[in-house]
Amino acid sequence: MPTDAPEDQDPVPSGSDALPRTGLASGHPLRSAAFRWFLVGQSISMAGGFMSPVALAFGVLEVTDSAAWLSAVTTAALVPMLAMLLVGGGIADRYRRDTVLFLTSLGAGLTQMGVAFVLLAHQHPAFLLPLSALNGVFQGLTKPALRGIVANLAAGRGIQRASSLLASVRNATRIIGPTTAGLLTVSVGGGWAIGADAVSFLLAAACFARMSLPALPPRAEGGPTMLGALREGWGYFSSQPWIWAVTLAFAVFNAFNRAVWQILGPVIAKDTIGAEGWGWC
Repeated sequence: MPTDAPEDQDPVPSGSDALPRTGLASGHPLRSAAFRWFLVGQSISMAGGFMSPVALAFGVLEVTDSAAWLSAVTTAALVPMLAMLLVGGGIADRYRRDTVLFLTSLGAGLTQMGVAFVLLAHQHPAFLLPLSALNGVFQGLTKPALRGIVANLAAGRGIQRASSLLASVRNATRIIGPTTAGLLTVSVGGGWAIGADAVSFLLAAACFARMSLPALPPRAEGGPTMLGALREGWGYFSSQPWIWAVTLAFAVFNAFNRAVWQILGPVIAKDTIGAEGWGWC
């Protein structure tokens, strides 16, 4: 399950000038049907992404009452997510991003359904680990596909307007998502909250399926393979001390942040302010 809400993954343009565009050069992005479907789908997806950490944490604690199991489930999603970020970048450059988003959202929805079943049926928590790993894979493939997609959907001033709309939606869902997850967990339980989260990703997948990005231009013969491009990128990354030093610093920061907000915080809140209070935090 996407245990990491997409707050650091704003779909802003990043070197996508060579990719095909469907937006108007100077018009409002909402005039583009493809952008409207993307905006709706991404809004639903972000709401589900922000719901997931609260719903998952309290759902696992309901079934196991164990911080160790919650840590294991969270880590099971984190490791494959980080591993797939690199591969996801190559896939996003080689395949239509609307197709990638549709498939990854569909996969996230189905695996979340599996998580909901495990929690509601009170199955052994070990079944959550492979489902978490699959969700980590889908999350790792989703994030790179969002980078630069706005430049496929709008152009000129439309890019700035589209980015502003998406940022506003992100800020709203950052509040609505956790709050909704907390209320659902308190009222009907963490398993049903995860089920609602799963439905949000399936709805997002349906929206992404309605997007219509043009096919990517054919790649030049003799160009680098995805493995070759990854090898070249890793060589540059490892040769620049300032890049991997900053990356390492952010990795340590994010590890502590995740430990507090997705493991320690819910464990303490379970016996104090509850899921509803934690959702408001």
